[in-house]
Amino acid sequence: MTKLVESGDFMLAATVLFAVRTTEVSYGRAYANPEKDGASPWMATGPAYVPGAPEIENPGVLPMAPDEPGEPLIVSGVVRSTSGKPLPGAVIDLWQTTADGRYAGLTPEQAGPLEGLDLVDFDLPKFHLRGRIVADTEGRYEYRTVVPGVEPAAVPGSVLDDLLHMLGRATSRARHIHAYVSHDAHHLLTHQIHFEGDPLVDTVSEGAIARDLIHGTELHDDPPSGWHGV
Repeated sequence: MTKLVESGDFMLAATVLFAVRTTEVSYGRAYANPEKDGASPWMATGPAYVPGAPEIENPGVLPMAPDEPGEPLIVSGVVRSTSGKPLPGAVIDLWQTTADGRYAGLTPEQAGPLEGLDLVDFDLPKFHLRGRIVADTEGRYEYRTVVPGVEPAAVPGSVLDDLLHMLGRATSRARHIHAYVSHDAHHLLTHQIHFEGDPLVDTVSEGAIARDLIHGTELHDDPPSGWHGV
């Protein structure tokens, strides 16, 4: 702990190791408790959210470059209440990193908590890979994007990096897509999706990712025309 304080890593370490779980049990589970009401797991927002993202069509494409690097990804689902009723008009507010693990749209002031992690691309448009999609009359949504990149959780060679290695925790975050899911008649859900087969889901710094947040993917040989990926 003394080394963390002296290195300036203490606040980042506290956030990485404790903040998510502490906020989840003291706040998030009051709104979304899988054990009690069957809700999807609640996740902390994190420092990379930018309000005001544009609405996209449903089905739609998150704002990106025509030749956006990365593997094409199509995400679809249904927004439901905890009773299982589809929620037409629910809004899914999405944000994610580029394929190389960097966020767009953050000012230097907003990027403060991420300083030193090289997680922000200041040259990209503000709402790059950020958008809001409205569920249809059956609560369904579908959007196209690219597989998000891996985010570092600590600066390589730092005291925090050493500590995470000592604890057997990953020094990078599992690939994920953030979302706010809202509806006029329900509480806001802060959500994330993760990907089956990602080895980091079991060793992230705050503990293993909830199984309900991990989704399988299916590889297609014929991605939509105009899409580019590796």
